[in-house]
Amino acid sequence: THFGIPSWASLLIGVTAACHMAAASPVFRWFDLDSNLSHAMNPVIGGANLKRGARFLPTLPGLGAVPDNG
Repeated sequence: THFGIPSWASLLIGVTAACHMAAASPVFRWFDLDSNLSHAMNPVIGGANLKRGARFLPTLPGLGAVPDNG
């Protein structure tokens, strides 16, 4: 079964939340997430890293992302 996961306007915080939800649920096997790479600025530090086409969850508490106040 294929379940889609929306990524809330493709911001990194939304992509990270979707990755966490997918990783925590046994019903998801395949994921089709939008990318945050087309945005000129990123409002968070941390989050799900993209490496070689795969997302990796952070090891920090919560979503593993904090607001970028800079």
